[in-house]
Amino acid sequence: MLLVAVLRPATTTKLTLASDQGDLSVSKRAVENTVAKAVAAEHPVKGVAVAATMHKSHVKQATIDAYSLDPTDLKAQAAGIEKTAQTKLEHLLGVPVKKIKVNLHPGAKAPGNAARVL
Repeated sequence: MLLVAVLRPATTTKLTLASDQGDLSVSKRAVENTVAKAVAAEHPVKGVAVAATMHKSHVKQATIDAYSLDPTDLKAQAAGIEKTAQTKLEHLLGVPVKKIKVNLHPGAKAPGNAARVL
């Protein structure tokens, strides 16, 4: 158990993108906001919250919590949100994503303090 803890790659709060002109460092918050805005713009959801776990050169996991405004067929909506997040991270930032988890809740249960993303 100790060996696993020692050899496991450390997580970071900055993603480093290397290019021939130098390195670009992108914060965890920027990655999370990019995904949240893309999901809110393309899908009928509110209260989008993203939590990303990153290593130095890739995004290990992104967990997306959202409340659907259209409570029919949540499974298909979750698959669409997952695809949107995957596309946004891989094409815009150019980094691989190992796992995307989507927690989609019916809109009627949205808390009153959920942020409104326009």
